[in-house]
Amino acid sequence: WIVTVSKQTGSVKINPSNTELINIMPNPAKDVLDVEFWDLEMQINQIRLIDINGLIIPVSLLKQNNLKYQLDLSGIKGGVYILEFNTNIGLLNKRLILTK
Repeated sequence: WIVTVSKQTGSVKINPSNTELINIMPNPAKDVLDVEFWDLEMQINQIRLIDINGLIIPVSLLKQNNLKYQLDLSGIKGGVYILEFNTNIGLLNKRLILTK
């Protein structure tokens, strides 16, 4: 969370950090990953899965609506990956562990 205190007004504003705007589950994952977004104004342009060597791994999108995605990870071997979300507010990354 990001806490902002205004010296002029004394007001406190609490907002989630950018990485908390995205929830992935389960993590560790096996074959399917659910991705939820907590910001109605966030627009997802691209979702990429990147392995520890920097290679982009293709993933299949199973289901999509405004705030929820489901990714098919069944053909991907176990390991540690980065999910990169290209959004209208910038790039957001989440660490993902795949177990097989």
